[in-house]
Amino acid sequence: MGQLRLNLLVIVLVGLSPVLSFGVAEEPPPPSEGICYKVFYEANFNELIKLRPHNYSSKISSCIASTVISDIKHFRCECKKVEDAKFCQQVVAIKGTFKNVEMYAAAVAYHCEKMSRL
Repeated sequence: MGQLRLNLLVIVLVGLSPVLSFGVAEEPPPPSEGICYKVFYEANFNELIKLRPHNYSSKISSCIASTVISDIKHFRCECKKVEDAKFCQQVVAIKGTFKNVEMYAAAVAYHCEKMSRL
């Protein structure tokens, strides 16, 4: 009985070894992307606070974050410093058919606030 358990354990470990050896942890985004995300997120969240001064939830926050990430990837923005992020915000706003960054941020905040009610 003990030998059978040992054999089963060895078989399971051998079967899992490729999974364990080839599993790779996800790399964190480069610091430059973090700057972009932070600047975009703060602008959108500040607009949300104007729209709804109290009582905002993590659902709204995650909506803003996912919108920021998808917009940065869609418009292929790259930032290495805060000034690049500000320029990138303008590019995304204009390509997204908004007149300025504030209108874009307000639209994201409004959209996420409405989506949080669903």
